[in-house]
Amino acid sequence: MSTATRPAFVPTLPRSLYLETTNRCDSECQTCIRTFLTLEPPADLTLEKVKAIVEQFPALDRVVLHGIGEPLLNREIFDIVAYLKTRVPVVLFNSDAVSLTPKRARRLIESGLDEYRVSMDAATPDTYMKLRGVDQFDRVVANVRCLIALQREMARPTPRVSLWLTASRVNLDELPAFVRLAGDLGVGEVYVQRLVFNGFGLATEENALHGRLREREERVLDEEARPELGHRAPRLGADDAAGKPEGRGHGRAVLGRLPAAVDPQLRHRQRQRAALLHLPVGRP
Repeated sequence: MSTATRPAFVPTLPRSLYLETTNRCDSECQTCIRTFLTLEPPADLTLEKVKAIVEQFPALDRVVLHGIGEPLLNREIFDIVAYLKTRVPVVLFNSDAVSLTPKRARRLIESGLDEYRVSMDAATPDTYMKLRGVDQFDRVVANVRCLIALQREMARPTPRVSLWLTASRVNLDELPAFVRLAGDLGVGEVYVQRLVFNGFGLATEENALHGRLREREERVLDEEARPELGHRAPRLGADDAAGKPEGRGHGRAVLGRLPAAVDPQLRHRQRQRAALLHLPVGRP
């Protein structure tokens, strides 16, 4: 909508709120601008400040608690989630799961968090190290496995856990193994999102896939969405797959197999929207 036609007043109250609970992080992602630039002093959002902000928005349906940092590093994150769940139907955040200890996993479940998105970007330790900048692949895998086991033990369906991969030329070939990893962990959802390059580290135009998928890369993406592989067909739509701000090197998901007869323009648009792979829980 152009500024000429934009109304002076918004007729409805905001339904979604994004809050950056911390700008500190325990990863050094090579596609994140935070790794290469110091943008501001370290700081966490307090529960008191969250309350002051949220009280200004009486019609919220959803609050997202991630930004440029790792939410689990905020010592008040579980209290923040618990408070928000008294006012808002849906609360979620992305996380690298590096600091998801068993104690924190239990508190995460007990807080009432609706969705926990684990950013991994790789199916092997070497690629994880190359992209995430820390040697924590095995730890993250163990942490997620513990979370899923604890959920089953407590008979709690939430938080809904998903694995996320920001696709680039560095890791696209690992997508099949990434999907299998999710199944092995008992994670029922996998998201793939495109890399938005910013010129730092591995967030370069040469490493990005958006708008320039090669035949081999198209095949890798399509194969992982085929029902013949035992996965249900992906849901194509405007799910909030971007997760992190685009300035961090993330963008809309590009995973999904579309009907061969679909209109080319529609195919182009849909490939830039979020696509969700539903995997049978516990299936490798």
